[in-house]
Amino acid sequence: VVQSEKGGVAAKVAALNRQPEVVYAELNYAAQGGDLIPTDPDYNDSSKVYGPQFINAPAAWSTTVGSPSMIVAVVDTGVSLNHPDLVGRLVPGYDFVNSDADPADDNGHGTNVTGIVVATMNNGIGTVGIAPGARVMPVKVLDATNTGWWSNISAGMIYAVDNGARVLNLSLGGTTGSTTMLNAVRYATDRGVVVVVAAGNQNSGLAFYPAYYPETIAVAGTDYTDVRWTLSNYGSHIDVSAPASLVYNTYWRLADGNTYEFLSGTSM
Repeated sequence: VVQSEKGGVAAKVAALNRQPEVVYAELNYAAQGGDLIPTDPDYNDSSKVYGPQFINAPAAWSTTVGSPSMIVAVVDTGVSLNHPDLVGRLVPGYDFVNSDADPADDNGHGTNVTGIVVATMNNGIGTVGIAPGARVMPVKVLDATNTGWWSNISAGMIYAVDNGARVLNLSLGGTTGSTTMLNAVRYATDRGVVVVVAAGNQNSGLAFYPAYYPETIAVAGTDYTDVRWTLSNYGSHIDVSAPASLVYNTYWRLADGNTYEFLSGTSM
């Protein structure tokens, strides 16, 4: 590395390149880390969004923001199909609560989870999902009260696998196991589909399903100080933890339709 007087850099490079002993000479440019920082306004408001920063998502985004061929089935309360931060990020799904092809959200929970996965990057509104280049298949198995039967949940999982989902997200669970549910989990994993599930919000180390099944990736919760969230379940069956306290993303509510909201829980 050769330094030059100010203003003489170009002449120095040219002179060196004329010397027969020099293979080549070039400018020694600076580089910086390639973290991709979204421009979405709420993402850059630290009073609203902290989760992606905590898990170092910008470094991952520099490698990939996800591919449209990567379909994540959000097996939940459905999704607001016309939320402006989710338009273009969805593929057709199904409603196992009402037995029809309209998996519209009537609770809000599924819309929030979906935004955490795929809310659009750099569209000038709201915030951003962790894999904004991927797509979500909304599979409605929980009703307006955010509850549902193992039979519907299991049927929704099998439907998602059969229709091209590569990842199943189950931000749900219960304290009683189910052979039907376990069979659905194994149906997915036997076909190479990843099953990611909430650890539960009982502040307990007791069994919570399907997180307790070893075939699943069980996700516990942390808070904005990066310690275990107060209500997060815990135990040896937990595989990983992620931000769960006051997570801000897309939402739907009956009173005002599409919006954004803070939710807490291992669902997030």
